[in-house]
Parts: sequence; C-alpha cells; structure tokens
Amino acid sequence: MSQRKPKQYFDEGGRLIVKPYRIIDLCAIFDVSYRTMRHWIDTHSAAIGEKEGNYYTAIQVECMLETFGRPHFAEAGSLARGG
Repeated sequence: MSQRKPKQYFDEGGRLIVKPYRIIDLCAIFDVSYRTMRHWIDTHSAAIGEKEGNYYTAIQVECMLETFGRPHFAEAGSLARGG
C-alpha cells in the first residue's frame, strides 16, 4: 500500500504557497481549530466573501493573510504563487 504524501503549504524557503484552500487546510496553515477558523472567517465575511464550492480562492486566501496576519512560522512578507 502506498502512503499519502503530506500536503505542502510552504515552499523550500518557508514561504506560504497562495492557492485555493479548503477550510481544513487553512486551519493547518494558521495552526488553529476548525471552530476558531470558522469564527474568524464569519467575523470578516464582508471582506473575504463566499467560498467557491469547498474552496476559498487564492484572492480570498490573500485577503485572510492581510486580515488575520501571517502564520507565526512563515517568514514576514513571504508569499509564493501556487497553481
């Protein structure tokens, strides 16, 4: 049986790869619980907007980074564009 590869949210330089993410991925990126992430998103829903299906778009993820701040383990001002 093959083992699943862990998801990669950051590149080799420690920069966050900005691409569409599900809420569970955002919880892992920001290192918060599902309930906390849901509360943050609901509180700032006017700025973030509605998700598309199960995913928040790359633009919405960038908005979350500006609103919530960078994850504590990401380098300040470091973003990478992902596909």
